[in-house]
Amino acid sequence: MGAFGIDAILYSVATIFVIVAFSLTTAALLVCDFVKVSYDFGDTFYYGIFSVTATAMDDDSDSTFCSWTGLAEWWVDVNMIAARACGSVAVIVSLCLWTTLLCGLFCGCYKKRCFRITFGILSVVCSALSGFMFMSLSYKGRCVGNTSSCSISSGGVYNIIGMVFFILAGFMFCCIPNPTDEESAVAEPSAGVAAQSAATGGKTIEETTESPPEPEIPVTVN
Repeated sequence: MGAFGIDAILYSVATIFVIVAFSLTTAALLVCDFVKVSYDFGDTFYYGIFSVTATAMDDDSDSTFCSWTGLAEWWVDVNMIAARACGSVAVIVSLCLWTTLLCGLFCGCYKKRCFRITFGILSVVCSALSGFMFMSLSYKGRCVGNTSSCSISSGGVYNIIGMVFFILAGFMFCCIPNPTDEESAVAEPSAGVAAQSAATGGKTIEETTESPPEPEIPVTVN
């Protein structure tokens, strides 16, 4: 169907979805407000996958910033370790994913159905890996066994939207119509005409078909 056929357009849109999902997942991994902790006495505390929210006491007002030091038990908590590992793998895989998809668009590999299905499956895998970041809601130091409740914050919202984009991209990659059958159906008559033209030296069938010689009528001389 050519470089700008429906298959190329859908492939490009799905690739953009993967890039958007990669960006959102990266943001969710790095922000310090993935989880909001609400205490019974009214205070709130935010923490992310790799950083927590810290407060600096100024002369005029308090300012918050992301701290990579965190709490000692926060770094060694099993659920937090799993969230960091799965989130990091999701970001790395999705980075390799969208760079390869761009290369496939320019080299024409997107026309191969097996290529598209493979990356469709990988997109869904990235979504599943991103989902494991919600294990941070089970952080025992703040969310389990304490007088507090945990809910998702900005980072969690980014992650949910990123997961949706991964799934949409995977669905699109797997459902893009295969142009091979349509192209072969159009190309087959053209190839036959070209081969026939080459065999006849560029002449048409009418030009190469010779009329049978007319029978000679005998002339009788008296």
